[in-house]
Amino acid sequence: MSAQPKSRKPYTAEDILDCARSRLVEVRGFYRYDQSELVFQISQAAKQDLRKERSKGRKGKTPQLDVLFGRLLDYQHVTGKHDQLVGDCAITQKLQMDTHSRPRNHGLRAHSFRSHGISNTNDIRNRSQCSKLLHRLELELGVKGISMALLPALPKLPRLYDKEVSRMIGLLRRGSYAEVMVAAWDFNKQLAKDQDLYNTLMV
Repeated sequence: MSAQPKSRKPYTAEDILDCARSRLVEVRGFYRYDQSELVFQISQAAKQDLRKERSKGRKGKTPQLDVLFGRLLDYQHVTGKHDQLVGDCAITQKLQMDTHSRPRNHGLRAHSFRSHGISNTNDIRNRSQCSKLLHRLELELGVKGISMALLPALPKLPRLYDKEVSRMIGLLRRGSYAEVMVAAWDFNKQLAKDQDLYNTLMV
């Protein structure tokens, strides 16, 4: 009888924040330089449908920061596309609704990923979960740079439950990981600039 695959243990808020904090110096070193050329290279790779190969990295290896940075830009870009789709569909959904129906925009994010050449179900699920989680953190903490501060922990985010996301927000608000929030504010303007550049290049 073959052995059943072991289920992977979910991460806690502390797991994510400890991972981010342990590599903050490395992330600061990476982001102290202008990354416009890298953003251009990432966008060109995405357009040539090399995004999946680039973002996966080597199996069993910790992804390098430039690979994680490419993932982050891609997640944020697709989140923006999803929000645009939701807005475009809102009026149609309202017209189609009756007393026994409800808007069905939950499939739009998956549609966004498929439109970017990502068709694998597990891949869509993980990317969608990451993009929504990062978007929530940015909104509730009020700083876009939190996504960059958490960059080393990006591969762990699909295994972070909603309860732990709420705990993580609470820990950051209370200053338990002050250095992570300081870094988030330091990264804020540059990440917004790099994301805008990536979005423009992906048009």
